[in-house]
Amino acid sequence: MKNITKMMKLDFLTMKSQLGLYLVLIFIMAIYVYMDSSIIVLSITCSWFIALLFANIFAIQDKNKLNRLYSSFSIKLKDIISGRYAYIFLNFLISLLLLNIIHFIVMLLLNNSPILLEYCLGFTVSFLVFSLIIGFQLPIYFGMEYTKAKIWTMAPYLIVMSIILIPSLLTSFSNIMEFMVNNKIILFIVSYSISLITIFISYKLSLKTYQNRY
Repeated sequence: MKNITKMMKLDFLTMKSQLGLYLVLIFIMAIYVYMDSSIIVLSITCSWFIALLFANIFAIQDKNKLNRLYSSFSIKLKDIISGRYAYIFLNFLISLLLLNIIHFIVMLLLNNSPILLEYCLGFTVSFLVFSLIIGFQLPIYFGMEYTKAKIWTMAPYLIVMSIILIPSLLTSFSNIMEFMVNNKIILFIVSYSISLITIFISYKLSLKTYQNRY
């Protein structure tokens, strides 16, 4: 646990130069909240933004050969993986919490009544989206150098774009989402189950690809 915490601190220092992007996220989200955008849409947008942001940590790691630094601190490969996953998901949860607070405050200022269920739905769906994107990308980033990996890690975004561009796929996807929203208990159970399974499988794959790389 000590080495995992140490790895999280190193990741924080690595990403310190990127902290300004969080202000950009907050500013953009505040504008969308003021425009009365749905908290569900905002939460999903937040998950995309944070997923894109954390690709930078691997770019910085490879550029500055930080693996040597990790070795000098005697951090095991397993702890590097665990610390990276913990750091990324913790940042996502903090970002989403800030988004919800901003949305809640703006709703009150506009004399609108915040709906707790929408916040729960927003968190559930955005956590699922984030888990799927990050779960797919991290094993690739750990297994390859950033310049090679970034091409493959665009797959989740291309899949979503395909769904949007192909009417039949979009209709099927919309029907599934409509059913899930109308059956919220099923949505919560299915979403969190898929998220946790995805994270577990992704973690195991990351361990394997990183060990093969080093």
